[in-house]
Amino acid sequence: MQEQVPENYMGRIFGAYNTLMALTMLIGMSIASFLGEIMGMVMLLNISALLFFLTGIVGYRALKQNMKVSRHGKND
Repeated sequence: MQEQVPENYMGRIFGAYNTLMALTMLIGMSIASFLGEIMGMVMLLNISALLFFLTGIVGYRALKQNMKVSRHGKND
């Protein structure tokens, strides 16, 4: 994000990013408090761990794909 944004927009981008993060955290906490009573905390934590694991796999594959493109000079 820092490499693809002009310097005069850097503060705006980070402000929007942090606002979006705070909003998604608020939504996530609201959903977790609602589902915690229905499903139980242990099940909710297991689902959260699974989502973190799947997100890690997706991020790793995206990073690996980006590294392949960058090594061959097609992205430069």
